[in-house]
Amino acid sequence: MNKHVEVGKIVGIYALFGCLWILFSDSALGLLFPDPQTFTRFAIFKGIFFIAFTSLLLAVLLARFVARLKQSSDALHESQQRLDFLVKNTSDSVVILDSDGCQRYVSPAAERITGFPISDLQGKTIDLLIHPDDLGQVMMAWDEAVRHPERIVTVRY
Repeated sequence: MNKHVEVGKIVGIYALFGCLWILFSDSALGLLFPDPQTFTRFAIFKGIFFIAFTSLLLAVLLARFVARLKQSSDALHESQQRLDFLVKNTSDSVVILDSDGCQRYVSPAAERITGFPISDLQGKTIDLLIHPDDLGQVMMAWDEAVRHPERIVTVRY
């Protein structure tokens, strides 16, 4: 859900209702109450009604918006839990690197595979962790991955 679009819809509905109210309510009151004193009295009630009705309208629209935010948040949380479960239980090493090659996330399998504690791996750049004999091949794969992030790059070292 795009929050900006949803907020825009709420503002749009509220503004449309307000404009229509302003444009047509005085005309309708003028037709119903041609006497200026009666018109003024009902115009005051019209203003109070407008505030009450638009407050209710705004409350309904905001409640709907909050409900959609909660649904999105719940779906994201559920998806995150599934992803966490899969990553933590895979036998493959999963590592998230930033564009400089610094390891921002290291899965538990990386610790099992390398024998290094996650704390020793996380935050380190890959050039510090690769055996010198394999470094050229790994850096070529890294360069490929950075140039083409949409591709899956696999390297054995």
